[in-house]
Amino acid sequence: MFRKLPSLAIVTLLLGLAVPHTFAADDLQVPSDVEGLVAYPGDSEVILQWNVATDNVGVTGYKIYYGLDSVSEDGGSYTLGKLEVDDDISYTVDGLENGVTYYFAVTALDATGNESEYYSNEASATPVSTDSEDTTAPYVLSVTATNNMVVEVVFSEDVDLPASTTSAFNIVSLETDEELDILDAYLSDEDARAVLVVTGTQEEGMSYMITVGTQITDLSGNAVVSGTTDTAVFDGGSEPVVEETTPEEDTEDHDTASEEADEVSPEISGVEVSSLTEVTVTFSEDVVLSEDSENLFVITLKADESELAVLSVTQDEGDPSVVVLEVEEMAAGEDYILVAEGVRDMSGNELTNTFDRTASYSAPITELSEILTIEDINNFVGVASDDNSVDLSWDANDNNVDIIADQLLYVSDDNGDSYGDFESLGSEVTSHTVSGLTAGQTYTFKLTVVDVDGNETEGSITTVTLPETGAGLGIVLLATALGTGYLRRKRV
Repeated sequence: MFRKLPSLAIVTLLLGLAVPHTFAADDLQVPSDVEGLVAYPGDSEVILQWNVATDNVGVTGYKIYYGLDSVSEDGGSYTLGKLEVDDDISYTVDGLENGVTYYFAVTALDATGNESEYYSNEASATPVSTDSEDTTAPYVLSVTATNNMVVEVVFSEDVDLPASTTSAFNIVSLETDEELDILDAYLSDEDARAVLVVTGTQEEGMSYMITVGTQITDLSGNAVVSGTTDTAVFDGGSEPVVEETTPEEDTEDHDTASEEADEVSPEISGVEVSSLTEVTVTFSEDVVLSEDSENLFVITLKADESELAVLSVTQDEGDPSVVVLEVEEMAAGEDYILVAEGVRDMSGNELTNTFDRTASYSAPITELSEILTIEDINNFVGVASDDNSVDLSWDANDNNVDIIADQLLYVSDDNGDSYGDFESLGSEVTSHTVSGLTAGQTYTFKLTVVDVDGNETEGSITTVTLPETGAGLGIVLLATALGTGYLRRKRV
């Protein structure tokens, strides 16, 4: 502590002046120095707190000194003056400028006007606007699997989730390196720091690592930092415990049990996909659909979270727990997430829990030949060689890469009116030599392409006439005609 300037009461006594009659002339003892001063910044204000000072008669108030510079020597003073306050041990100094650092010290006063000899310890604070940005990024505190489909992620502070919640989390098994499906993620109703992540079925006891994406931010917009504070390891949870009800023989008890069962919300128990435009959803009990039933179901493509249009919804007349959705054509083999919103059972109970109203499924994979059409090769050319043979060459069709099974070569010596048996050339070659031909003869060559299901193209054609005198005369006649590319009937 540093010595302050002498108080008025002490100066008065030193000068031998008469003490006013309101003071107790015999109280010459000054209060103890103030200790424990702390300062807390606010918006355009600083809140001060200190410990109680003592006096032989009694402390009646305190004096607060403050300024823009620290007082570090005896006799120094604070540039912004002083405030006299009552005997409370806290006070808010307002009207300050945000972003400016202020220095404070406090002294104690008694009824006579005696003031403690030394300033208290000095405390400083810088007022800040409540609208000022928080610059600290949130980080993962803990991760716990509450069951085998829900993981609770607790952050260091309240967080905001992006619109695309499922893409903000990634969970991988440390034992198999397989990713766990993320079906949904939402803030806990009980703790804004906690996020509940709905996953595919976890293996109980298996170790998983969760990684949080930078899409997660705190309330000031600070994003999670990629590194070590965005990951955590947890063990897969167990199946939720479902209390089983025992049927009662007594009719009254049975009715009571039925009423209790009616309080249980329905849930999605299964999803089947029979085609790329039809999805069948089965619930745990009979359900009731509203008039705008197409809006009760939301289907998104997991890869990019684009929404799939639901065109119509039909309830099975014989089994009201089954609902058939007609949807726009899905991408074969892709994963989709289905969420039922607002579906109720016969007693009016609505699907509530996220994992009860959410299901994932994969669109069926059709045969490649049903998706792609086999096409003829390009630039089919024949050149007569010098040994009564013809060298054939062509360009493969890039559209056939995934479905081509074979290439078949047919040869005709009657201008294509009839062909002999085909020769299988395989799926990869782009050239072939036909030998043992007759000099002077005209030959027609047809090359077709066959897909994995046996569908064969019309074929590409080239005609070559061998020279009468045999070798060395090169090409006499070359003509190429491309086929249409349409499918013919499967070969048998």
